[in-house]
Amino acid sequence: MATITDTEIQKIIEKIGIQVRELRNNKSKVPYYKLAEETLKINKNTYFRIEQGEFDYNISWLLLILKHHGIKPSKFFKNAGL
Repeated sequence: MATITDTEIQKIIEKIGIQVRELRNNKSKVPYYKLAEETLKINKNTYFRIEQGEFDYNISWLLLILKHHGIKPSKFFKNAGL
């Protein structure tokens, strides 16, 4: 049975953060803090940390972000190389 290391988990979180940031820059074109607090109702610092790959967020926040951008999780993860 294969296990995943803490380093591998961090790399996945970083890839997801990069993809979230690319979605915002390509689709929303609004500053992260406006998208976070005005649209998604997520604390701006939390959202920033998600984009930076510094935050181990819960899946519902990620799904909320994907819903806002109109992207399916399978496409998101494929685009992130996961």
